[in-house]
Amino acid sequence: MDLPKLQNKLVDEILKVNRNVILVNLSGTPVTLPWIDDVPALLHGWFNGMESGNAIADVLYGDANPSGKLSLSWPRRCEDNPSFLNFKSDNGKVVYGEDVFVGYRYYDKLQTAPLFPFGYGLSYSSFGFQNLEVKVDGKNVNCTLEITNIGNVAGSEVAQLYVSPPSTTTIVSRPIKEFKGCSKVYIKPHETITTTISVPIKYACSYFDVEKGKWSIEQGEYSVFVGNSSDLGNALSEHFIIEEPEVWSGL
Repeated sequence: MDLPKLQNKLVDEILKVNRNVILVNLSGTPVTLPWIDDVPALLHGWFNGMESGNAIADVLYGDANPSGKLSLSWPRRCEDNPSFLNFKSDNGKVVYGEDVFVGYRYYDKLQTAPLFPFGYGLSYSSFGFQNLEVKVDGKNVNCTLEITNIGNVAGSEVAQLYVSPPSTTTIVSRPIKEFKGCSKVYIKPHETITTTISVPIKYACSYFDVEKGKWSIEQGEYSVFVGNSSDLGNALSEHFIIEEPEVWSGL
């Protein structure tokens, strides 16, 4: 994960001269950022092709309000990756030892925070979530909430839905929570909008039962969280109940 050659040293030397730095990182995967606490602003540009420079300039000069979210968790160091102990072959055999605990599921299970959580991303706006309402209509879990742009710049926010299985689950080891859907909305300054995230019950609640060879839905109380990343510190929460267990196959 380390940046090649002397790039980290270059950043350190620049910070010695002037700490008022905006650092733009271009990489397709997470890299180690040992100086992150000393940099006032970081913009991650991924690999955006030949117009990347113009797009980045628009963001830096405020002509465009960034609204991207991380599609993966960003570990602090290589050793923090879920696959670190298994990322090699033993006599030609590769073991996927992390099982279902990949990405944010791994950090949740270990109660360890990555550098940046899955779904994280800032913008020139600030947003508030309120009034979450969860309804189950027989086929879908419908989560409705209000989002307010409490900043002075128009921008987009992504409301992210996570579902936790019943606390009584003992059949298999399951993630603490699972990402199930999202809604991206554009909001003007000081405006409040209402948005709904709908997910079929079978996708919101199921896990694959290897013994049965089918998908299984357990009965019990499921918890719902809606926030702006997999870090649910300020997330809204509700719950719904599945009265009867169910198994199903196919898609």
